[in-house]
Amino acid sequence: MDTNAILLNLSGKLPKDSIALGILKEKLDKLSDKQRDEFYQKVIMARLKSPSLIFWVGSFLFGSLGVGRFMVGDILLGIIRLALSIVFIVLTLVDKTNLENYNFMLTSSDASVGGMLLWAIKAWWFIDLFLVGKRARDLNMKKCLELL
Repeated sequence: MDTNAILLNLSGKLPKDSIALGILKEKLDKLSDKQRDEFYQKVIMARLKSPSLIFWVGSFLFGSLGVGRFMVGDILLGIIRLALSIVFIVLTLVDKTNLENYNFMLTSSDASVGGMLLWAIKAWWFIDLFLVGKRARDLNMKKCLELL
């Protein structure tokens, strides 16, 4: 298989910058046709992560729960995001319970903690929309270079 054909087939899963692609292209050009075919078979078997799947499912739909981070292997960041979301949900439920059962009004400090937590979760979700896909592409590139 031709080097350009391999890169074209992998283009959606690899970084967009020309430096990383240039390094991979240079290494593939040094291989024989048989070695390139073997490399491509290894890449197919390696099951590279799909940045578009990670974006839409992991980050866009379930990003506030840290699913995108779990999908790219950032377990600690995924756990932190999940914990923040759970804390926010618990605080919201406790506040609603207090309001309904005891006619208890929130103090301004309680409301600001929940509000700040909500904005932190939203900001992190928005930032991860861009970072998680890049991380998946970088991991795919690393895996490709290891297979060479």
